Amino acid sequence: MFFEKCKSIKEGFKSRTYLMTNDDGNLISDPKMIIDKFQTYFENLLNNKSDYETNNTDGSGEPAENQIYVTVEPEVPEPSLEEIK
Repeated sequence: MFFEKCKSIKEGFKSRTYLMTNDDGNLISDPKMIIDKFQTYFENLLNNKSDYETNNTDGSGEPAENQIYVTVEPEVPEPSLEEIK
């Protein structure tokens, strides 16, 4: 506690402004409204299907067979029987 007080005196006062935009694009600064916005955001994020689940299907609800994955790793073909022996 002592060191925290010394640090705050040394660094001086830092004003903080907490702003966020609502769904309409308007700025909100009321802490209660910001908390409500975060609550609804995370409820939607955690309780709905993710983009991966919705985009990884061919429309039937089953995963797509021919899914293409893009990576930075080079594609290495499977070794042949001659290479294994």
